[in-house]
Amino acid sequence: MVAPWLALDPLAVVLARTLADDLLLNLFLPVTERTPDWLRPASSGLVGVTTACTDRVRPLPWRHGGHLVLSSGNRTGEDVAVSAAQADAAFEGRLLVLDGDDERDPDVPCGSAAIVVVRRDGDLDLARGGIQTAGRDPRAVLDGLRRAAAGPRPSPVEPSIRGEPRMDLTADDRLEIHEVIALHGHLTDAGAYDRFGEVFTPDLEIDAGDVGRAPLRTGDPERPRLEAYIAAAHRIGPGSTLSLHVTNIVVRADGDGARAWSKSIAVHEDGSAAGYAYDDQLVRTSRGWRIRHRTVSARREPGRGGEPPMPR
Repeated sequence: MVAPWLALDPLAVVLARTLADDLLLNLFLPVTERTPDWLRPASSGLVGVTTACTDRVRPLPWRHGGHLVLSSGNRTGEDVAVSAAQADAAFEGRLLVLDGDDERDPDVPCGSAAIVVVRRDGDLDLARGGIQTAGRDPRAVLDGLRRAAAGPRPSPVEPSIRGEPRMDLTADDRLEIHEVIALHGHLTDAGAYDRFGEVFTPDLEIDAGDVGRAPLRTGDPERPRLEAYIAAAHRIGPGSTLSLHVTNIVVRADGDGARAWSKSIAVHEDGSAAGYAYDDQLVRTSRGWRIRHRTVSARREPGRGGEPPMPR
């Protein structure tokens, strides 16, 4: 949701997603100057982000533009509240408090999450300690996070777009490929995710690490990845996206298949828009052309987009 406006290198986006989703850390992240009003930084060009959420609260963001604006459970300079009851008392009942106390595991220590600052290049700083750092040297915690960050992670998205075409495509091929790519936007806007088989192959692979999305995981090697993608689309929903437009489609032959580059524009309810680039590898199936591999990258800086190869 916030990835298009983060002033982070591609690997740092993946790192931030891991820290938030897997370690349940709260984050301070740098954002670009062109951010929507709801993402305006409070100070120093940083915004606070949390992905911690109870099951009862989880549906709310998608009913309110894909995000909720939250406050920490304490007044500035006072002790952090670690329960809904403490937060309600701190604010004297004047603010809405999301109560998840009854969902706590009594056998697991609870507390406020630590806040980590993620810099543009992926370096880390500790803004505030929390349950993850309790009883530990904060410097040792950060060193551990840095070592984990230095380990194997998805490579940044740097589209390889200077390959040479090796076969001819007919006008009909090109028209069908254009329509397949365009159809994805129509199906997404309609919430018709079950028809994604008209766009993608069952063994679909999507690399969206540049926008903070984890790789598709089915949990079952026999389950087609397309099913996992459709299930994720139903679970996440449209968020605040009113319409998804795909344009600037360029198609080149690629071995026995084809490769296509296109631009995607997501228009949101608040009038803001985000730009992305698609790098697709397509194959011809018995049902027509389908996308087998898609790389998604966000457009963050002018003049830094990909350049399709010259036609032969």
